[in-house]
Amino acid sequence: MINFSPSSIDINHPSRDTWIDYAKAIGIILVVYGHVVRGIKSITPQEISPILTFIDKIIYSFHMPLFFFIAGIFFYKSFEKYGYKGILKNKVCVILYPYILWSLIQGGIELLSSQYTNHSITAEDILTLWEPRAQFWFLYALFFCFLVAASIRLIFSNHQHIIVIMLLAATLFIYRDLLLFNTTMKLISKSYIYFELGVFYTLIKNNHHFNKYILLLTATILIVSQTLESRVQPLLYAVTGISILILLAKTIERKYQSETLRIIGMASISIYLMHIIFGSGVRVILTHCLHIQNISIHIMAGMFFGIALPTLAYMVITRYKINWIYSAPCK
Repeated sequence: MINFSPSSIDINHPSRDTWIDYAKAIGIILVVYGHVVRGIKSITPQEISPILTFIDKIIYSFHMPLFFFIAGIFFYKSFEKYGYKGILKNKVCVILYPYILWSLIQGGIELLSSQYTNHSITAEDILTLWEPRAQFWFLYALFFCFLVAASIRLIFSNHQHIIVIMLLAATLFIYRDLLLFNTTMKLISKSYIYFELGVFYTLIKNNHHFNKYILLLTATILIVSQTLESRVQPLLYAVTGISILILLAKTIERKYQSETLRIIGMASISIYLMHIIFGSGVRVILTHCLHIQNISIHIMAGMFFGIALPTLAYMVITRYKINWIYSAPCK
């Protein structure tokens, strides 16, 4: 039987799981790949390979749910450390602040270089921060996931309520298209279930049969998803992808170890914030300066520079403690 009591987990002093860095690394690589391929689609007259389109579809079924799941893993650590008011202040500093800062930075760059990029943009688009643009919707939605989770724990403080909370979150996800929401509510309704699944993970991860549960869950989802209506399937596909990636990351941690993946995982926030800027820059250079239209070259160059340059930036920022780039100086 799975123990949901607080004593079953050490939420005050959790050990650092290297597999999480590996999972973040794989996830952010998939994010960069997806954005590079979709960026190429909008500028090339060539038809994208059906294989690349298929891979893109698979990636988009779970790569962002993965990051909400990982964020959920660290919820109790933050909640126990800061309390309700403290966690909201902390997330304003480390999530909302970089959302605003980098939305303005990337938006400004896009505005200045709009004649060379795929989409036109106006100053109004950049300043309408309650309507998140590009990849920054994730940070916007993540802040509200923490807000909702912390607020719920003021009412349901017992860990035994996690199943009820997940069922409510799943219901909100399944019927999200039947309700009239604004942008914020739409983002919460499609993302919050994955955040709570991450919270649930912290409650069961020390169970010795965890991997068996994951395998059983994955097999069940693959079978059941074939019989359910379409609005349920995205949730099931995402959970399947997350489950498989967890097993892959844990296997790498146990059998192989990879310093490169670990560093990429640690730099994932830097990559997420900067990869569009660098990837688009490379695409502009290849297309307008070098007149290269080869899709393979665009993908390889976009992925390399979209990962390598933000990772290098992360190392420099960490080395010289230029913390304002990622978080506000909150105390």
